[in-house]
Amino acid sequence: MAINRKQRLRYTGAAAGASLRAMVPDRVGQDAASLESIDDPRFRARIIGAETLISIGKSTRGEIPEFTATRGYVARGGSFVNTVFVDSELL
Repeated sequence: MAINRKQRLRYTGAAAGASLRAMVPDRVGQDAASLESIDDPRFRARIIGAETLISIGKSTRGEIPEFTATRGYVARGGSFVNTVFVDSELL
């Protein structure tokens, strides 16, 4: 069953005006597009987890760290495949 963006925001409580605590766009190869599509201050997540490793090779997707940095997030951890970005206002 697919859940659209509006349903996800309602499910997380963001539709009621609360900020998202964490967001993990899990769309293989489409994480950057997902982050850009929810670029709305009303739904600003405190923590974002995104897949930044390109599946072929060991290089990373530069557009996700660049985009999150322009929105005030700082890379603070991660795993082999994912990076965790934290809102700089929390640090």
